[in-house]
Amino acid sequence: MIEMRFCHGHISEETGFSLGELLVVLALIGVILAATFNILTVVNRSRDAIERESQFAVEIGGPLLNMERMLMQAIEIKSFSPYSIVFVTDSDNNNLVEWHEIGIGVDGHLTQKAWLTDAGQNKTTQVLNATWSKSCTNRTKSIRFITAYDLQGNVVETPAQARAVLIDIEVVVDGHPYRDSRRLELRNYRRR
Repeated sequence: MIEMRFCHGHISEETGFSLGELLVVLALIGVILAATFNILTVVNRSRDAIERESQFAVEIGGPLLNMERMLMQAIEIKSFSPYSIVFVTDSDNNNLVEWHEIGIGVDGHLTQKAWLTDAGQNKTTQVLNATWSKSCTNRTKSIRFITAYDLQGNVVETPAQARAVLIDIEVVVDGHPYRDSRRLELRNYRRR
């Protein structure tokens, strides 16, 4: 807008925006910034939720799937306690079993170790030494990691009676507890 003003005895021509126009532009910029802030807040919350889900999958989902796969192949449980299990598989049917130890340590680490064995089931070569999780709270909260059941569904304390196993894992990710469990039937278990 061109504005004509009388200044020091002559008419001057000044160009610029009026106060009303500046206020309208500032209001529009404010609306755009507020919308951008809201969009960024939603994106940030979504990213946090995706990150938590990813951590859940790493800390619980992966270990449960791996243990499910291994325990379904178990031909014998050697021992178990509330926080560990030892079992053997014969994945290649060569009568030389693989020895597996899975447990939650007092440090909250969920680990799995596996060995090849000789004909006497003596451990020979370690083939796996994995830490699945570093934030398990089963021990600190007295949550059983392993519970064994017989054919009738009763809790048992001896490996020879076990025909199913419940695996229960709880972890804390960013201060939030997450927990999941699986009940597995030992389909390849040798009958005695």
